[in-house]
Amino acid sequence: AKAAGLQITYLMGFLNLMGGRLQYLENTLFSIRTVKACGWEAIINRKVHEMREQELWCLEGYYWRLGVMYTIIFAVPKALMFSAIWGYHFLYPNVPCVNIFATLPLLFTTQSAIMSVLSTLPNILNAKPAVTRVENFLKQPEAPLGRPK
Repeated sequence: AKAAGLQITYLMGFLNLMGGRLQYLENTLFSIRTVKACGWEAIINRKVHEMREQELWCLEGYYWRLGVMYTIIFAVPKALMFSAIWGYHFLYPNVPCVNIFATLPLLFTTQSAIMSVLSTLPNILNAKPAVTRVENFLKQPEAPLGRPK
C-alpha cells in the first residue's frame, strides 16, 4: 500500500509540475515581445528545460512505483504458494510429496483471491483524489445539506 500511495504522490506531482510549465509557457507567449526585445530566449529555454526535468523525474518515480506495485501483485501469490508447499514439506517430512498436489486447488483458490484483492488496490488509490475533492466540496459551508430549510 505504501508503494501505491507513493505512486499517486508522484502522479499528482507530475500533473502539478506539468500545469506549472504550461502556465509559464502561456505567460511567456503573452509577453513574447518583451522576451524578444530583451533577448531572454536562452533564459526562458533554460527555465522550461529545468521544469521539464522535474516533470520527468516525477514521471520516472511514478513508473518505478507502478512497476513495484505490479511486481508485488504478481509475486505475492506465487511466494505464498511456494512457502505453503515448502512449509508443508518441512512440517511433514515423512508424508510423500504426492499428497502436496491434493492441496494445490486450495492454494490456487487462495492465489486468485489474493490477486483479486491486490488488483483492485491501484483502482482504489487512483480514485482517492476524486473522493477527496468531493469530500472537500461537501464540507464547504455553502454546500447543500440535502433537505430544504
